[in-house]
Amino acid sequence: MVSPVHAPAELLEKFPPTLIQASGAEFFYWDAKTFTDRLAAAGARVTLSVWPDLPHVWHLFANFLPEAEEASVEIAKFLR
Repeated sequence: MVSPVHAPAELLEKFPPTLIQASGAEFFYWDAKTFTDRLAAAGARVTLSVWPDLPHVWHLFANFLPEAEEASVEIAKFLR
């Protein structure tokens, strides 16, 4: 399995501005945090947005979770 967490520093230095959204309750939270820290250390512009107590890919539940809509709005603002 390939993970960006293990990417070489030379690659991380070239990363575009990056938004990472993660739930504080999900299995992959620490991967998101580690990757964010590595990008920042390499000089990349990175934002980690942590959403507490949500399932992985909560964005798919826009019809049920207000946080899904809020996260989508955050993505749209970041892309502008």
